[in-house]
Amino acid sequence: MATDINETDNFTQLNTLLDDADDNANLTTDYEYIDGEDNLTISKSITINGNGHSIKNNNASIILTENNSNIIFEEIDFLDRPSIILNNTQFSNITFINCKFEVMNSTQNYTISFDRYVGNMTSGEISPFVKLLAKLIVGNAKGIEAAKILAKWVGKNIEHETAEGFYQTADMTLIRKRGNCCSQTDLFLQMCVAVGVNNGHKLGYVHVGTMIFGKRHFFAMVDNVLVDVDVHENSPWGHAKIGKRGFYRITEYPYLPIPRDY
Repeated sequence: MATDINETDNFTQLNTLLDDADDNANLTTDYEYIDGEDNLTISKSITINGNGHSIKNNNASIILTENNSNIIFEEIDFLDRPSIILNNTQFSNITFINCKFEVMNSTQNYTISFDRYVGNMTSGEISPFVKLLAKLIVGNAKGIEAAKILAKWVGKNIEHETAEGFYQTADMTLIRKRGNCCSQTDLFLQMCVAVGVNNGHKLGYVHVGTMIFGKRHFFAMVDNVLVDVDVHENSPWGHAKIGKRGFYRITEYPYLPIPRDY
């Protein structure tokens, strides 16, 4: 059964009508978060047909709460740096079809669109979303100059979260605007490859510490320079330190040296 979403422009009504829908909902107007409302929460498998309409977050979030769910967003413009939060949903199948995303750079907004993205890509697979954003961020910069711009952008725009055993695609790190040190590093290196930094330069992951959660850390290496977009977000280039954390190893991109599920 499809539920049409009519004559409303706020998250409260959108939450109610999505809750009432069975497995399909159609948007017939634009939606915008109003101060004091709850976040938009989706707790089941559903297809949301945007029909070209927009969802504007205004610093609110879209929260997905159901494991093993199948959530499809189709023909929706996500505005105001959309924040999509996975709450124990690392095994959900999240698909975006003909959607657009507004992503903030340091001085301007970019709108990125792509035909189709299914949220189960693995490390080393670079989506059109990542490729396009990386190229918009670096402009005409090449090589190491481009890598430095990307390192600072990721450090300033992707919030660190402490998430043991949870790893996500670079796309989802961008959409959620957060990720653990592994996810942040993976995004940075994928962006570097997207703009060709790997042509003439060696990219790798540095794994510091043991496999015990809380005693390990990941950052990147470009040639022989350590790049930490997590701890040193204002000036990540060359400021990472191995220190006295003990065991560490360096692996060449795209091999991230820990077992992980997306």
